[in-house]
Amino acid sequence: MSDIEIESQLVSFVEKVRVSEQIWALGAQDGGFVVCESNQFDDTDVLLLWESEDAAKEQCKEEWKDYSPVEINLDEFLDEVKSAITTPYPEFENLGLKDSEGEFHQISSGILQIENELYDCIRPKRAGSSGERPYELLKKEGIKYLEVRGIDLDPEDLAGISKDKILLLDLIMLYCAIKPSSLMSDEEKSVIESNDIATIKSGRLPETIISYKDQPTTIAESRIDVIKDLMQIAAAMNDPKYIEVISSMNTKANIFNPDKSFHSLGLEKARENSLDLKSNMEINTHKFKEEAEASLLKFKKIQATANFDKIDEFMNSYNTKI
Repeated sequence: MSDIEIESQLVSFVEKVRVSEQIWALGAQDGGFVVCESNQFDDTDVLLLWESEDAAKEQCKEEWKDYSPVEINLDEFLDEVKSAITTPYPEFENLGLKDSEGEFHQISSGILQIENELYDCIRPKRAGSSGERPYELLKKEGIKYLEVRGIDLDPEDLAGISKDKILLLDLIMLYCAIKPSSLMSDEEKSVIESNDIATIKSGRLPETIISYKDQPTTIAESRIDVIKDLMQIAAAMNDPKYIEVISSMNTKANIFNPDKSFHSLGLEKARENSLDLKSNMEINTHKFKEEAEASLLKFKKIQATANFDKIDEFMNSYNTKI
């Protein structure tokens, strides 16, 4: 299975769970759950989850015939994350929290060291004071912001992403959050995967056909319709910058050369950007150098003033906060 197919399945799963607020696993009479070896990571077991009872029930056969679907609501799922951190995992427990020289090489002996090891393409986040656990922050105070991961760098922008693109991402995230969306069927999931593949391979060609609102539509026509929806959201934002960003999308031309792969174009633009940065005397990098130096000085100060004799006390305190 390709990375694109895995990502598409993940997005489909998250969307269904977001709507239903349910996750299903296969449970045994003794309270255990079905786990299996990861096909991505060596020496790693994974808990298998499904978005519906029917999907889980389909797997109750052969070696899993004695298991049955068990619903795990989102609060229970958080509890499972907590358990993954706090319940000792034999292999990690045998390693111990400290190495042979008495230095910490683990935060905990759980299958998850910390909450942030539970990776996803979009993660709910809330910043807190130093030492506060993400688990407790989210459970107590809710989501403060979304961490959108895996955004491609824009080769047309020296910084990799422009302010306009950030504003556009704001609108797209709002669009996804407020647009009505029913539970995704297996058929719709397959259609979305096909759309992804068509867009990645031929998205630069305006005549490329994708499925949009259950109808075969050119990618250019679909784009116009989505821009109309985004314009409605931009108008409601009461900020002219959002309207300007969407208005510019209406006049933006496709500048990609279909005879060149995106990979080749990206390398070409990266070389141009590198030369531009090195030759452009108007770009003041002094501020960035100052910030880098200040950061290193702050780190040295922390090292100089830190009481490493109390590291055991800190680790015990941190691990009891979950």
